[in-house]
Amino acid sequence: EITTTVETSQPCFACMLGGDDRRTLFAMTAPSSVADVVSTVRQGRIECAEVRVPGAGRPWPVPESERHEPAISLHTKEE
Repeated sequence: EITTTVETSQPCFACMLGGDDRRTLFAMTAPSSVADVVSTVRQGRIECAEVRVPGAGRPWPVPESERHEPAISLHTKEE
């Protein structure tokens, strides 16, 4: 049953729930999935949305000894 949809600015090719409470949906988007098209421009994005129900199962919880600081910081787009 689909209860909610999330709009992205371009086609979405992968997604994953994450964040400290696993309520952040990370959507990997790009203008195309054709390698010849996307390899010449840098238009891929990681878009984020907050969700009501957290993710379950692996990879959560990550043991404290395996956690590390992210290499990049992600922010949601202000409306």
